[in-house]
Order: sequence, then C-alpha cells, then structure tokens
Amino acid sequence: MYNSARQRFLRAGIDWEDDDVDVLLVGAGYSFTEADEYVSDLVASECGATDYARVSSTGRTVSDATTSVADAADITWAGLGGATDEVVGGAVFFKNSGTDYDGGTINADANRSVICFIDFTNFETADQDTTLVIPAGGGFDLTG
Repeated sequence: MYNSARQRFLRAGIDWEDDDVDVLLVGAGYSFTEADEYVSDLVASECGATDYARVSSTGRTVSDATTSVADAADITWAGLGGATDEVVGGAVFFKNSGTDYDGGTINADANRSVICFIDFTNFETADQDTTLVIPAGGGFDLTG
C-alpha cells in the first residue's frame, strides 16, 4: 500500500466502496516505492501491450471491523497483447475521479491517487485474456 493512500483513507479522501477506483498495469521494470503518490509518478512504467486499457474496479467491499480487509471483484483485461506483447509486473489500484481530501478535483494523472500495488510474477502478454484474481479473503488491509 502506498503511504499517501493510508493518509487519504484516514482523512476520508478515499472511500473504497463508493469512489471511482480503477486499475492499471505496470511493466516488469516498475519498482514499487511507498512514496509514489499519483498515477503520474508511475505512468512511464504503464503497460504498453496492444489492446491494453485501464479498467474499472467493481464489487469493492470492506469486511467487518475485526479484519478490516478491502476486497474487490476479479479484473480481466481481454485479449491483452496481440501485436505488441509485454512483460507485466503488477497492477495498481487508484482513485480515478471525484475530489481529493484537500477538496481538489481529480481529473488528470497528476492528481489521481494511487492506492495499492499488487505484484505479479512477471508474465508476458500473448493475445490472451489476463485476469487479476483477488483472493477470497480480500486484497489488502491498511497495514500493507
């Protein structure tokens, strides 16, 4: 989880269940750092495979107060790869629109807050459906 996301959760700047949260893929060369704050901090590493596009995250829930785990529906990128294959290193959830905790409008990568990074075992796209399977117990909690 990115440090700035923890702060935004605590300041009510991110509502996991109700905000517009999207997911992007990064190439194998992306190196996670907790200090990244916005999509613009990592967009240079974003996936360049044919037919790639950022996708919306759906089915987001927060478990009971005992475990406080964030969950979401599995996410599929259809036919990823094709003419331009790429090694993908992970996925990043980010707040895509609305307002930030400081009241600013979220309308560009420079103010789209990154939330969490899910590391993949590097895989090469090959004109196939690619699915990010969120574990049955949830994707992440505020500790990491």
